[in-house]
Amino acid sequence: MPSKIFISIFLSALCCSACATSPDSNNPADQFQTSSEKQVDAVPQKGWKTLTDSLYTFQYPENWEMNYTGQMGLSFLVVSPFENDADPFGENISLVIQDRETISGSLAEYAESSVRQITDVITDGKILKNEEASIHGVTYREITYSGNQNDMDFKNTLRFYFFKGNAFILTFTCHADDYETHINDIRKVMDSLRLK
Repeated sequence: MPSKIFISIFLSALCCSACATSPDSNNPADQFQTSSEKQVDAVPQKGWKTLTDSLYTFQYPENWEMNYTGQMGLSFLVVSPFENDADPFGENISLVIQDRETISGSLAEYAESSVRQITDVITDGKILKNEEASIHGVTYREITYSGNQNDMDFKNTLRFYFFKGNAFILTFTCHADDYETHINDIRKVMDSLRLK
């Protein structure tokens, strides 16, 4: 497995392991700045592939590499193509699904506790944004954070959803230097997730 792909999977698995741990309800949610709820309207993208699962559908660009094998606790991991040989990292989106019976607290508490666990174990972990929004009639919590792992600065955006007895964690992982270049296009990919 190419090392760049391995790093992508490692960072996604790091998020997965933290999100799979029940949140500590003693951590106050008001430690994080939040913005008011916003409604996102997503438009299906022409020419993209569609992954259909019993719990969701997800669209992604046809030149991205999909891994739907369930490795490392991920429901899927889809990786963008490398721009050139000097590209240090394949931007990726992954999905983790967890049974709500193992989770206590609200959506906001779950999201904030999960990200706090991640930022506690990575170097220079810092939460940059925390807000609530809704899409396709489902409310989600979106948190963006930065940090360093294996001498690489990265920036991640996670969306946490509670829906029909499950928690869904959709994660975008990116090299920090490339985040602003990709985030607008990545939001279209993240917006394509439809829960059933």
